[in-house]
Amino acid sequence: MISESPTLLARLRELHDAREKALAESLDHDRTTARAAAAQIATVHRILFDEVLTRTARGEDDATIAREVGNVAERMFGLLESGLGALG
Repeated sequence: MISESPTLLARLRELHDAREKALAESLDHDRTTARAAAAQIATVHRILFDEVLTRTARGEDDATIAREVGNVAERMFGLLESGLGALG
């Protein structure tokens, strides 16, 4: 339903943007560093969220979705760790 509705998609984008902004504001770094880190983390979250939606729409069971998306999350956040981990 979400992917079929321009209104719901727009609202979802607003929620993702608000979460990214809140994350940036909570990070204890200069403004631009915090924004860059938050944007990278938020991008991973958006991709994972989209993956859950796609798999749910295809009718995959919850356990399979959780396992597969969990594996993707580990890989993606692992990629971020080498760069963002240096921020402390």
